[in-house]
Formats: sequence, structure tokens, C-alpha cells
Amino acid sequence: MTKTVIETTKKFSKPKLPKYIPTRIAALDDVLGGGLVKGQTILLTGPPGYGKTTLVLTAVVRASLKALFASGEQSDKDMGDMAKRLKLSSTRVKIVGMAGDIYKISEVAEKEKVDVLVVDSLQTAFCDDKRGEEGSPSQKKAVVNYLTAWAKRNKACVIFIGHVRRDGSPAVAATIAHLIDTLIELYKPDTDENDLSLREMYVGKNRYGESDVKAMFQLTTKGIEAVKKKKN
Repeated sequence: MTKTVIETTKKFSKPKLPKYIPTRIAALDDVLGGGLVKGQTILLTGPPGYGKTTLVLTAVVRASLKALFASGEQSDKDMGDMAKRLKLSSTRVKIVGMAGDIYKISEVAEKEKVDVLVVDSLQTAFCDDKRGEEGSPSQKKAVVNYLTAWAKRNKACVIFIGHVRRDGSPAVAATIAHLIDTLIELYKPDTDENDLSLREMYVGKNRYGESDVKAMFQLTTKGIEAVKKKKN
């Protein structure tokens, strides 16, 4: 019996790289793989006072993106004063203070046709038709599930800011890590304990780029700056 060998000349195309939107913060763009992506969901975690809010606000302003910044921990005035102090005021960034109702927040974001929706923080966000208090594992999962679908549908990037306790233990439920596209951890590096302005970012998961990537920046009174090279 003669075997027939069928040859095919069909070529499989390489997967297309995502279209990145640079944030113009070198360290952040490095860990993201090039910048933000439409429809992407990002979880940025770190201890309180480590510059998470400053980092994200700087990113959307420098990138000239239309954004809604929903803060559940600070008032409109407090957020506005911080933006002015850091010279990050922008007519393209709408700030809503003391906001946690995700349905209302996403409704405003959709009406404004934003490129980026920032939820600061995940601990204060809630879906009012779901069980559990804000900050509970069930509420966090409901919030992330809802806004993940919203992000894909509206082709907007959603950035969740979450806390990590100062002892390093996560305050964000581990059950939501698989729901988001990109997980970024922010912490104080051990390389130079004398320089309190240094911050290091680590990407442990990234569906739009490489994972296990680190980058450093400086958090100063003037905001986010590149790491200064030491003189020999």
C-alpha cells in the first residue's frame, strides 16, 4: 500500500505585537513592555506612601491620555492640590474624589469616553448589588470581574491601585491575580538603603509583554524622576 504524503505551503503568521501607548516614564514603560494597551487591566500594588497614586497620575498626564481618576480615599480637593503641587494638572484628566461605586464610576468613564480609568484604591471600590463589605475578597473579585469586561468592551485601560501591608503581606486577595492582565509590584529596593527616594517595580505577570522584569525610578518632592547615575 502506497502512502500519500500531503505537503502544505501554508505559513503561520507571527502573533501581532500589541500597540503600546508610552507613558513617558521610562521605568514604567520598561516593565510594561512598551506602555499601556487598550483594553488592558493592570493591578499596581505596594505599601502605603510608596508613590502608587503619584506614579499613575504622572503616567496618564505625561501620556496626554483622557482619563478618569476615581479616588476612594481622597477628596476632589486633596487630589487637585496634589496634582497642582506636582504640576500634573490636565484638562484631559477628570478627578472624582471619595468615589467607590464602580457602576457609577464606569458610567462616568463611558460618558467621558476615557482612554484610562484609574481605581484608587481597590480596597474602597464596590459593586452595590454584590455581597460583602468594600475591601472584602468577594467585593474585590466582583469589581475586577466587572471592570475587566468593561475595559475590553470599551477598549480602555483600567488601572487598579491596591495596598500591600508594610510587612510585605498582600492586602489584595490573591484570587484576583488571574483576572487581570498585568500585575506590578512596587517596593523599596535593598540595593541602596540610604537613598529613600528609590523605588523598584517588578512585573510578575504580563499578558502584553515579558514578565519577571524590574525597573527603578525616584520618588521626589517634585514627583517621578529617572534614577540618577552615580558618579565614579
